[in-house]
Amino acid sequence: MKSPKEVVQDWVAAYNARDPYTLIELYHDDAQNHQVAFGSPLQGREALLESFISFFTAFPDNYTHPVNIFEDGEWAIVEWEGGGTFLGQLGDKSPNGKSFTLQPTFRSYFTEKNI
Repeated sequence: MKSPKEVVQDWVAAYNARDPYTLIELYHDDAQNHQVAFGSPLQGREALLESFISFFTAFPDNYTHPVNIFEDGEWAIVEWEGGGTFLGQLGDKSPNGKSFTLQPTFRSYFTEKNI
């Protein structure tokens, strides 16, 4: 079984490859994604897969680079920086060609091998 840090490293590799199908294999069936931009949490692998596909379509040059990865038992926290350019449709939002950069944190609880 992989450690939470190893799973996060796999997540970063799949995310930077813009591979939603490899990403979703890292998630538990009942995973939740809490992001302010989404309003209510996304619930379940199907909703997460759809969000990854939409996001990678809208931001085809999207990237993330871990700055720090912390692990404590079944928890992992990633401080990262990333960005991309809004080049494709995202929901009801049309692309505007603007780029963004972020430096948030990502916290995950792991059950066996899944986020």
